Amino acid sequence: MSLSDGVRGFVFCLSVLGLVSEAGATIVLVPGTAMSAVCVTESEASDLDGDGFVDLIALNVPVAGTKLLYIYPGTAPGVFSAMPIIYPLTAQGQPWGLEIGDVNLDGIKDILIGDVFSGNVVIMLGNGAFDYTTNMVSLPGSGSFDLIAADYSGDGILDLLLPGSWNLSFNYARGDGTGQFSPDDTITVGAYSATAAVGDLDLDGLIDLVIPHMNGGFIGVNVYLAISPGEFVLSEDLSVPGSFSMWSIDLADFNNDGYLDIVIPDEQIGGIRVWINDGSGNFGMSTAYPGGGVLSANSTTADFDLDGNVDVAVAGNTLAQGATNIVIFKGDGIGGFTADSAIPSQDCYTLNTADIDLDGRPDLIAANGPVNTVTPYHNETDVGGGGGGGVDFKRGDCNIDGSNNVADAVSGLQILFMMGGTPLCIDACDFNDDGSFNIADPIGTLSYLFDGGPAPPPPNFNCGEDPSADSLTCMTFSVCP
Repeated sequence: MSLSDGVRGFVFCLSVLGLVSEAGATIVLVPGTAMSAVCVTESEASDLDGDGFVDLIALNVPVAGTKLLYIYPGTAPGVFSAMPIIYPLTAQGQPWGLEIGDVNLDGIKDILIGDVFSGNVVIMLGNGAFDYTTNMVSLPGSGSFDLIAADYSGDGILDLLLPGSWNLSFNYARGDGTGQFSPDDTITVGAYSATAAVGDLDLDGLIDLVIPHMNGGFIGVNVYLAISPGEFVLSEDLSVPGSFSMWSIDLADFNNDGYLDIVIPDEQIGGIRVWINDGSGNFGMSTAYPGGGVLSANSTTADFDLDGNVDVAVAGNTLAQGATNIVIFKGDGIGGFTADSAIPSQDCYTLNTADIDLDGRPDLIAANGPVNTVTPYHNETDVGGGGGGGVDFKRGDCNIDGSNNVADAVSGLQILFMMGGTPLCIDACDFNDDGSFNIADPIGTLSYLFDGGPAPPPPNFNCGEDPSADSLTCMTFSVCP
């Protein structure tokens, strides 16, 4: 066992005892102008025309009549045209599943749209001016509520992955770089799956799959590890207590160890359920975090307060066109969460994130399907000016004694776990300069001192200002002139 492993074990014990501090600014998301649409099943945000402003994209799926794609062009940071550009989707019966990506390698973003009742995927190849050449790819399967574009084949070309909502399978197809896709293989899940997430879980350079499933009163999450590009084997079937529909799943590194973890919204507890990756793509038992007070249906992840720790946003859906909340679960950087902010909202089908106003803070986009709107939520969290406030300091010298040694790691641990006071220069304690003071910093110090780990970023062990913009402060640093 390495020294850093021992520190992680110490931290785990303290977290079980509830001794982890919960510092940081309250996350503030302010609703912007809701864009009118009709039964919005999904929305995205991306700069489609390359003008530097983010555009909103929404699937409009009225019960009767032609299904439509709306694009609200961005006219300024965080501002969108009230008059959408409208594209009819006549080739699909019930469009659902929306992805943005460059599938034909021309440097221009394209639009991909799935269908609930068929394996038909509409590919809209863009020219950078909101004009599209449309073709359709028919894939195996009986339809899906989700659509994923990812390069699982490892050739630099986006591929397609479709949870088989009705035929208890998972289908995927390889892209050829021209906007065409060829069916590759099918995984028999043996249960209903409405969504999935993909990512490299074991850091072997291959894309793995995580598929939530529902079958009668039993629900779970299947983890499939890739043994070669596009060849997957079932690694774990993670159990989920209770019985409810799983419409959303996300992968993100919640404990800052470099490995992707799993989160789902858990409607039975009104919160989230998290599995932590052990570093080999295995997860074991989950941890539940209630406290949201919503019928948790959809989720997304981002570092909303720019503290270096990933947070989770959860939206409710009462299925009754009712008012609900979007709740932010604030990450502590070691895998734990606390319900932080509750933002009034309407029933939501999907949540996504993007920096729509270009201020460096991730914002939210909610597809409020039952109430016929797309709503942007602007992130106005006070993340501070950063840079240590212009005070010179030595990075890593957490106890301000003029040197970098094990006492700095000890001082950092004492502060983090409420056994020490508030540091006069918290920026100096941020050993890895990730904009957050958390357990990774004393681990980084010990790794540098004893395991040959990297030295801290500038100003290193020399007196100097912080060149990085973050929310950390340095009130005084007595050993620097």
